Amino acid sequence: MGFLGICLEAGGVLAKASALAGTDVLEAVEQEHPIAGIKAREAYLVFSMQLGFAMLCAGSVRAKNTMNIMLTNVLDAPIGGLFYYLFGFAFAFGTGGSENGFIGKQHFGLKTIPSEDLDYSNFLYQWAFAIAAAGITSGSIAERTQFVAYLIYSSFLTGFVCPVVSHWFWSTDGWASAFRTDNLLFGNGVIDFTGSGVVQMVGGIAGLWGALIEGPRLGRFDHSGRAIALRGHSASPVILGTFLLRFGWYGFNPGSFNKILNDGSYNSQWSAVGRTAITITLTGYIATLITLFGRKLLVAHGM
Repeated sequence: MGFLGICLEAGGVLAKASALAGTDVLEAVEQEHPIAGIKAREAYLVFSMQLGFAMLCAGSVRAKNTMNIMLTNVLDAPIGGLFYYLFGFAFAFGTGGSENGFIGKQHFGLKTIPSEDLDYSNFLYQWAFAIAAAGITSGSIAERTQFVAYLIYSSFLTGFVCPVVSHWFWSTDGWASAFRTDNLLFGNGVIDFTGSGVVQMVGGIAGLWGALIEGPRLGRFDHSGRAIALRGHSASPVILGTFLLRFGWYGFNPGSFNKILNDGSYNSQWSAVGRTAITITLTGYIATLITLFGRKLLVAHGM
């Protein structure tokens, strides 16, 4: 056996041992804090969406811009992680904020945590949500954003904007939260189960404003104003990124249940988790078919 073969075999043994050790740790955590263990696993799935965003964007741009878009997506995690650790989590889930429930002011730098049941796993899960909002925006401003400007944007979005909106909807004293004990908005509060407002809306609005401010990509229109199709340089990373995003959604949506083990119909809440997973599976399939055949119809009619 050559040197390379020995290295590969040794690496495989170490990886297997590490995986077994990690499994033992997670099992121990789940026995002591079951919800925290589940949240940790779901956070890993949501984090895999970052690779999905990177691959999807990389294949959708022209070859000369691949490195730039990949690097911006890669840096969403460390930049977002640092600012979310220092400020974002406190702004999102800290209590004792202003009287109108605008922003939190506790748990800076994880000096304290809001819940012993979820422990630090909730921070990890919410951080993965916050950087997903930044990932949504990266495609909207692709091929026309300076690197330093994107770092400033990503830091501000994950460290302030997304956490503040999270506080409105998900904290116990947010002005629009359904978890408030009194003065509920419209008598009910806003129920945002998996971040349709906190993540998708925030990322979408930020992407829209970014595209409006920066304008179209160079070469997108000719001198007469007619649109020119700018095709991505490779379909392979687009397909890989799409599947990685779909994989991450199984942590993003079913993982949003915080009371899986509490009493409820149909074997506690596990049935609801399964129904949520089936829902995103079917809707993903339907969206794929509609996009495929809808695109063919539009092209056939010259649209």
